[in-house]
Amino acid sequence: MKTNLLLFSIVLFFFSCNTQESLLDDPLEPESTLRSSESLRQNVSFDWENINKISLFNFSQEVILPWYNGAEAQIPYYITSDYQKKNGWMMVYNFCTDPEEYQEGKYYLMFYNKLTGLLRVFYYLKERPQAGSVTFWQVRLSEVSKLLNTAGHFTLPLTSSGASESYVTNISSTESKSLTLGWNCFDIEFTYDPDASTKRQLFSIGLYDKNVGDISLLGDVNLKSEGTIVSTSSSNPVTDIINSAATVVADSAKSYVNNQLTAKKILPSLAASAVSAIVSGGVSAMITSGVNLVFGSFLGIGGSSSKTVQDLSFKTTGSVNISGSITSVIPSAGKPIQNLLFPGSLTVTGDRLLPIYTSPLGVWNIEKSPIIIIDKVAWEHTGGNGYNGVYSYSQAMYIESGSVKVELNPETQNMINSYNVDSEIIYYEKFNGSTNWNSDSYSEFGIDKGVLLYKDDSNVFYRYPKISYTSGAAPTYKPSMDPTVITCEAHSITTGRVKHNFVVKVTLTLYPKPEYGTQPITLTRSYIPQYKIIQGQSCL
Repeated sequence: MKTNLLLFSIVLFFFSCNTQESLLDDPLEPESTLRSSESLRQNVSFDWENINKISLFNFSQEVILPWYNGAEAQIPYYITSDYQKKNGWMMVYNFCTDPEEYQEGKYYLMFYNKLTGLLRVFYYLKERPQAGSVTFWQVRLSEVSKLLNTAGHFTLPLTSSGASESYVTNISSTESKSLTLGWNCFDIEFTYDPDASTKRQLFSIGLYDKNVGDISLLGDVNLKSEGTIVSTSSSNPVTDIINSAATVVADSAKSYVNNQLTAKKILPSLAASAVSAIVSGGVSAMITSGVNLVFGSFLGIGGSSSKTVQDLSFKTTGSVNISGSITSVIPSAGKPIQNLLFPGSLTVTGDRLLPIYTSPLGVWNIEKSPIIIIDKVAWEHTGGNGYNGVYSYSQAMYIESGSVKVELNPETQNMINSYNVDSEIIYYEKFNGSTNWNSDSYSEFGIDKGVLLYKDDSNVFYRYPKISYTSGAAPTYKPSMDPTVITCEAHSITTGRVKHNFVVKVTLTLYPKPEYGTQPITLTRSYIPQYKIIQGQSCL
């Protein structure tokens, strides 16, 4: 009996050794790496320009795409008429027809425009929506970046990182901005970040509904219009809308400009005939007259005339106020989607799905804040009549040469023949109801505000501002002064006394290659500048 037990123990020992050796020899790590590598696949596109119907998972009938006749949607025409590659659109993600990504309710189509920087997301809702009056879409980034640097009225340059999330309202041709059965849509603008391809970036899309009694958009904008969108970078867009903006698009944008010109809010000194010429002159007339400088950002497509309806959009002046009866958050009938690889992002082991479009998003930004030069010496421009004459002085103020450097996305640059950059100083005497909106306590002493550009109850903007003032006596006595000759007398002033309410408007104009259209694309953004005080070398 003992002999049999000993033999059994020896056999069991050898079997255990062989099993352990076999397990140790098994190439677990290479096999695991291989499985991870094989799991990374690219999302599958389809010919959305020529296929008008698609089949959705667990859906009994085919669905017409939103830009074709008879689609189940309440999306404005300016969106459904603008979807082709020749207009700059590329598919980014397809969760509708890719057989590997079939999932009930996750019916997303995402497109990106390489000429405007817009990500356009379509979502098909199969279930009956909730009773909310407004649907907010949330786009959230996993890492801090510069991709959302233009979320508010002012754009942050590439030296600063903006918000990591943005909220936008659903786009609808009806007064309600909530989800509807069938196709829904929202837009979000990304700013070019040249560092985006050096790190892993994920993004997620969420949504929720709100019962909102009223959304007041300062500056006579109506959210009930089909071309109005509210966007904000606030983490609570219902109670804190300080960093929000209203974007007005297409026909609503044209009507807004027309109404503001007629009401003498934009360019109030213009004659009626000049107003009519701007309205009928299309995008180029707006640019020439300075209408684009009124807004936080401006996008205009077209030359001397505008024949399409998707050629104009801008972020209005002022803020957004939500008032009325606001209930708690209502869960939306739509399904969220999360942790998608951002186009152009690095990948790591474990990532499973690449986007269809893999280049970085965003069209442009500037490298750093524009610099406004202010001379600490004021220079006399007009001769006086002796020691007690009246003398007029001007203090130099201008944008430093080379301080406005545009970083353009190479993908956009490949689609254009040329581009040009213009910059201009605008004086915001009042913004969002405050004269101290830039948090300085300096007075407006010496500021010649220039030509009134825009005025409403909460905002007052001027074009062509200067710094000048008059002195009742010359700072130095000059007996031989000839009053008919412009003199060059220096007058020292206190450094930094000028109120820092200046804004630099940077305008980028793109001239696309013929295959992408012949109309120029004008994009204007607003930047808060830095200041540099210098000792002038000569009179102006």
